[in-house]
Amino acid sequence: MERSGAVLTTREPRIVCIRGSFIRVARQSIRALARGARTRSHAVVFTLLVAFPRPSAAAWNFITSSDDGLMSFYGDLESVVHRRNALRIRLLFDYKDVQQDPDTLIEHRSTIEIAAVECSDRRIAAVQATSYSRNMGKGNVVVTTERVPDERLRYVAAKPASVDDKVVSFACAPGRRERKAR
Repeated sequence: MERSGAVLTTREPRIVCIRGSFIRVARQSIRALARGARTRSHAVVFTLLVAFPRPSAAAWNFITSSDDGLMSFYGDLESVVHRRNALRIRLLFDYKDVQQDPDTLIEHRSTIEIAAVECSDRRIAAVQATSYSRNMGKGNVVVTTERVPDERLRYVAAKPASVDDKVVSFACAPGRRERKAR
């Protein structure tokens, strides 16, 4: 074996050929994987767009606004499903002004939350939330929280005439309890 610059070479053609073939096969495999990955990623993106439409495509129904008018609350009637002893619903929190997390300094203008609602006890809990750079769940995703398992949900009682009370009333209205979990 000899050293040729920074590359280790050998005088035996067989070893060079085997080594060269391995490198050639590896390069071809990487290229094929890259082409396949692009094809697979395009297929995955297409499937996600068709099977799971963007949150902004939801038919948002206005529920209420905050007392100061700086925040509006919407619900997606098509998302209401029954799961165990609670309903799940997608909610949209739309902010008039840009919101900024004081710890991370990440800014957002809207949040879509999956909430669990117990109609009989009039309680609500956040399951998962995704924040967006633009209003009404549009723009780039800036933050997504981890989904909270059912056994760790922190329910809060909806106080009468509060925003939570209006959300619970919206989710638990007659006719919305029939849908079962998918």
